[in-house]
Amino acid sequence: MTPELEEYTQGLHIYAYRMIDGSLVLAEEIECDETEGLADDELVIARPLQVVRAMSETGGVSPILIPWTIGETDHLHMSMFNVLVRSTATLAEKTSYCQFFLINTLKGAMGAEELSKLMDETESPKPKKKVSGSNKPIDLAAKLKHNKRFDLN
Repeated sequence: MTPELEEYTQGLHIYAYRMIDGSLVLAEEIECDETEGLADDELVIARPLQVVRAMSETGGVSPILIPWTIGETDHLHMSMFNVLVRSTATLAEKTSYCQFFLINTLKGAMGAEELSKLMDETESPKPKKKVSGSNKPIDLAAKLKHNKRFDLN
């Protein structure tokens, strides 16, 4: 991610909400004037997504995003009585949120094969972390002797 894109993503008003039913919702918060007639405990959010844990192909658990509401809604009034915790979304959450809508927009404009090919081309492997230390094999006998609590010999 370029520094400009990272700065733009950090500036988005995307928040994470832990709801009273335990679900985690990501949504863009819309700023409203006091003249809009909102109660003190109400928020206006747009395009809410729920974070759901799903089994991955490798047998682990990975988070996926699904729409939180049924149907198309531009703005949704949400009562803060249903929210346990509200916090600014992390950069990873904001990035996933934006990718969800980008992929759905591309899916509507491209075929499934084209989209799959594009995703494969743009997906770059994560750089491998450099392991500190040397690549010399470990001498197990020396390691075992060192780890003994009492040396009786």
